[in-house]
Amino acid sequence: MKRWLSLLLVASCGDNLHNPDASVPTDTSTPDAPVHMGVVTAKATIHSLTEAGEVTGVEQNLVLVDSAGTRVNPVATGGMLRFEPVQPGPYVVCDTSFVTRITCAQASAAAIDLDVYPAGRLDGAPGGVGTSLALTITNATASPANSGEFIDINVLNANYSGYGVPPVAANTPVLAPLSWRGQTLLKTGDVLRATQAAAKTSGTETYFAATRTGTVTNLTMVDGQTTAATVELGTVLPQAGQATYNLRRSQFAAIAPEGMTYIGCETDGFAEKPPYQFFPWLFQHIPAGIATTDIPMSISYGVSWPGSTAQTFATTFSYRRDVMAPGATTPAPVQASLSIYRPIAELTGDITPKVSGPRTPKVNNLDATVSQSGTTLTPTISWTAPSQGAPTRYSLYVYRVVNQGGATIASTSAVFTTVGTSFKIPTGFLMAGQAYLVTIRAEIIPGYDENRPFASFPRSELAETVTAVLQP
Repeated sequence: MKRWLSLLLVASCGDNLHNPDASVPTDTSTPDAPVHMGVVTAKATIHSLTEAGEVTGVEQNLVLVDSAGTRVNPVATGGMLRFEPVQPGPYVVCDTSFVTRITCAQASAAAIDLDVYPAGRLDGAPGGVGTSLALTITNATASPANSGEFIDINVLNANYSGYGVPPVAANTPVLAPLSWRGQTLLKTGDVLRATQAAAKTSGTETYFAATRTGTVTNLTMVDGQTTAATVELGTVLPQAGQATYNLRRSQFAAIAPEGMTYIGCETDGFAEKPPYQFFPWLFQHIPAGIATTDIPMSISYGVSWPGSTAQTFATTFSYRRDVMAPGATTPAPVQASLSIYRPIAELTGDITPKVSGPRTPKVNNLDATVSQSGTTLTPTISWTAPSQGAPTRYSLYVYRVVNQGGATIASTSAVFTTVGTSFKIPTGFLMAGQAYLVTIRAEIIPGYDENRPFASFPRSELAETVTAVLQP
């Protein structure tokens, strides 16, 4: 699933969403002089990794939201974020740095660890309308038409995951200007790397593996303009990476989300720069055939990034159904996933699911698998634990469902995480006159600490359930 081809509404492992139709709630005022009962601290300054080293700074995109919907903004003092005043009681802590949504976690304001690792440079400025990169690539091998081969483009320290663009012929691909709107503007010192993924076979299956790579530096992008650059794929990558496994599709099919249609599955190998998600491809396998056929694989691939990167893989099974916004005439597809994410060393033997989706979703104790109206602006979403696996947390992805000229448009509004099996959406996140749906994700995360909700983890399993359209 190359990112540039992803058109469905997806709630998947990676949360790099760039949908311009997001709904961002507005701040409410802080009440007069509530009693100050303590501070919340960030145990370390924020880390932003570059190939040259590490830079630090204090992140100030966090707010606390209490049960009444009141927002408390932090004051930065050295390596700490102080929230003053706060009263005892439950809060959600929200990261408001995302362009398209707000991500919140339920916790105690006196205990939560606010260490956050934002992607890219702290001084990064996003490109505006008209910002693009025109990239000429030389020394690529020829790719047959419709082969599925692609060139992956990434910038390490700006964390831009680029486009999978197929080369047309050997040594001659020239990419049409790639839109850089919303992405970090490149500057001297940034390292842009292009890697060719060529087709290989394992039995009757075709997969794609990194085979050639090259870099270009000293690109200075100007907002609103096109930057031209050339990169040579001068390094042939030894195919030293190895993985042998059996993808047990039949076991994933047995716990497929109810009422949804199988789209397909995909296994991707990545080189990641901890502690944030950064995805240059090592390999990609998108099997054909029916969902219940198990697939033995033996693959090899090259590694195009330095040894300081971690090698990980993700296997994702995708399902869909259509939803209709109130008054719309054309539906939109929504998607649910079953997924596993682990170090590549664990891509061996039988690959099987460890958790199934949440069951019997409800809104204000009413069946949320059928459309409901009058759910209020602060509904309680509840569910029953999965029949398989013991989740360490749940995430609720709230999507706004809009009738736009008769077409249904769905966009991410907010994400909430909790360790319980119910969650009341706070004031200020839902709007009157709008419609919503919720994806409830069950997650198994070894070592998860509910007081460190924004930390990155090297392993996770997830399964999702999607509600019907809900109207306040």
